[in-house]
Amino acid sequence: MYKKGVGLARSGKFHEAISCFDTILDKNPDDGSVIYYKGLALCYTGRYHEAISCFEKTLEKNPKLTDSLRGKAIALYELGRYEESAVCYEKALEINATDSDSVFGRRVAINMIGKRARMYQ
Repeated sequence: MYKKGVGLARSGKFHEAISCFDTILDKNPDDGSVIYYKGLALCYTGRYHEAISCFEKTLEKNPKLTDSLRGKAIALYELGRYEESAVCYEKALEINATDSDSVFGRRVAINMIGKRARMYQ
């Protein structure tokens, strides 16, 4: 069932993937991999608050999960919470300083912080 959900998500069928992940989580609510992939699928459907909750659940168990930190950073960015997004990317870079996705994401978030500051000057 897990592979089916991941396959659905990878093929862009995010709503179906979320349903699949929910079925798995009904039986095993602490499955971190399923929670993470559900968070990703929620991001792709614009359900950013729910996605953040998923990523936070995985990070409660293991705060060094760079994938979850990046997922949370992306969701925060999409909500316009650029400072918090940058912090998540920074935490990911503390764990893996060569993570190019986090380097790029942090730069984009910081750029948006600067743009916002210039708008209100």
